[in-house]
Amino acid sequence: MSTFDAMTIQVTDLERSLAFYRLIGLTIPEAMSRSFATLQPTGPTRIDWSTTPGCATGAGDRIAMGVRCRDADELDRIHLALVDAGHEVQAAPHVAPWGARVCRAVDPDGHIVELYVALP
Repeated sequence: MSTFDAMTIQVTDLERSLAFYRLIGLTIPEAMSRSFATLQPTGPTRIDWSTTPGCATGAGDRIAMGVRCRDADELDRIHLALVDAGHEVQAAPHVAPWGARVCRAVDPDGHIVELYVALP
């Protein structure tokens, strides 16, 4: 039986991308090489970043990632930090119809990252 093990995010500049993900609150160890880094969140699945050439990076190959924040204050702080750092934000923090406060940002390579916190 197959098991989902990892998601790899293709990037053009590893350090720039890692700086973005650290800014939104992920604790990412130093890169394993100049072209590869791994985050092992709680649980069996990991996230990898790679600058390996030849991988698809067209708009149709994009994914959206969800990053859960502790609370609305943290989400708002991250939103302001992203704006202050000059990152693109597609949607400022707002209440979504599905009962969460969300903010949609774009990482340096155009990947959508939706920051969210469930509302009571």
